[in-house]
Amino acid sequence: MTVGRIVRPWLGVRYVLVDVKKEIPDIMSEYNIGAMIVRGRNPKDVSVFQDGPAEKAGLKESDIIVAINNNPISEEHGLSEQIFSLKPGDQIQLTYIRNKKIENTQAILSEYQDLK
Repeated sequence: MTVGRIVRPWLGVRYVLVDVKKEIPDIMSEYNIGAMIVRGRNPKDVSVFQDGPAEKAGLKESDIIVAINNNPISEEHGLSEQIFSLKPGDQIQLTYIRNKKIENTQAILSEYQDLK
């Protein structure tokens, strides 16, 4: 489908890549790298964007996303790279860690909008 503009998928989180074993040393996990949901440096910088796909899926600040559609997050295949390989409207399975437990949820990617 041609829309005459660049269309990018969006999950709606701010994150940093982390070493899962260092962040949660006592968790038994096959995952090494994760995308920890964090706030930005500015007090107005949210971690999970209101009404975005991540919020609708129940993700919260400090959750660590470790896989999308059973594909582990890695330095070579980070969260952004995996999201950008999809399209708005795609339903994805997110595997994440919260309170030292591995959880799963579903999200439907939306189209990225300029958030100025």
